[in-house]
Amino acid sequence: MQYRCPKCQSPKIMPVAQPGQAAPRPVVPKSLMFLVPALFLLLLLVIISIAMWLFADGPGPTFPPATLSAFFLSSMHLPPCSPPPAVVPCPFPVAIGTVRLSAPLVLAPLAGYSDLPFRLLCREHGAALCVSEMVSCHGLVFGQRNTFELMRTVDAERPFGLQLFGADPEAMGRAAALVDTRPVDLIDLNMGCPVRKVVKKGAGVALMKDPERAAAIIRAVCAHTRLPVTVKFRSGWDAANLTAPQFAVMAEEAGAAAVVVHGRTWAKEFGGQADWN
Repeated sequence: MQYRCPKCQSPKIMPVAQPGQAAPRPVVPKSLMFLVPALFLLLLLVIISIAMWLFADGPGPTFPPATLSAFFLSSMHLPPCSPPPAVVPCPFPVAIGTVRLSAPLVLAPLAGYSDLPFRLLCREHGAALCVSEMVSCHGLVFGQRNTFELMRTVDAERPFGLQLFGADPEAMGRAAALVDTRPVDLIDLNMGCPVRKVVKKGAGVALMKDPERAAAIIRAVCAHTRLPVTVKFRSGWDAANLTAPQFAVMAEEAGAAAVVVHGRTWAKEFGGQADWN
C-alpha cells in the first residue's frame, strides 16, 4: 500500500498483512526505547523511598514533602552537614577610634581585588572590617568617575574602610574631606605600595624615605575628617633600613589611630618571606 510522507511528500510503502499472515510489528522510535526503563527506575526509587520512610527508626520526615527531591533526601536520614567553623572572637572588642571590631580578621586593601563583591564575601566569612582598593587623592579632587566608583559600598559591609594614596598633603586633606561625606567609617593611608609608578611620584612606600612629608600628610588628613585614620606601611626600604618602629611612632604622634605593618621591605615587593618579628 502506497502513501505520501506528510513532510517530504515522497511515496512510501506501508506493509500490509496478507491473508493468513500476522500483522507487521509497528516500528518504535529509538527515542522512546529508553523511556520505559527510565520510568521503571523512577517508580522503583519512589517505592524504595516510601518503604524507607515507613520502616525507618525515628519520627522520619513530614509527609508529604514540599518536593520529590526533598523527600528523597529526607528519607535517607543523612547526618546534618557540619556548620562552618566560627571565627574565634577577640577577648574584647578592638577599637580603632570610633570603629569597634568584633573579630580579629581584617581584609587588607589590594588593588584589583578588594572590590565590593569580594569585600562582601569576606564579610560573610568572618572579616570584621574590609578596606577598599587604594583610591587616588587626585582622582577624588578632580572628580574622576572611575575613582568614585571605587568608593561604592552598601550597608551590609559596614564598618567600611577606604584607603587613600598620594604624596601631596593638601590634596590628601581635600580628598579626606570628600571621603568624610560618604558612608565610610575609617580612612587608611597607603604608605607601603611598592609599585614603581606609584613610588616615582613620591607616594606609597616612597614616603618611608621622607617621614616629614608622611607626617604632614597624616596631619592634613586628620584635620579634614572626623573619621579615624590608620596608616599602612612596610618594614622598611630594604634590609639595611628597617625603619618601621620609628615610622610607627611618627604616625602615632601625627594623629594616626592605628598602624598596619606589611612585614616586607620595598626591595622584596610581594615576594620572599614576610618578617613576622
